[in-house]
Amino acid sequence: MAVDEGNYVVTAEAEGYVSKPISYTIHISGDTAYLVRNGQVTNEEAIHLDFHFMPKDSP
Repeated sequence: MAVDEGNYVVTAEAEGYVSKPISYTIHISGDTAYLVRNGQVTNEEAIHLDFHFMPKDSP
């Protein structure tokens, strides 16, 4: 399955939890994904997106 080049928003969800960050923006170029920060494509490959989960009802 081919993916169109361009920017994509990646989110992670788990019932009863909220993630931090809420999402990452990545840019697909060829067969490589790069992180987008402040609207600019970086040279950092989007290999490991680091989502942290906290219970929704935590203080």
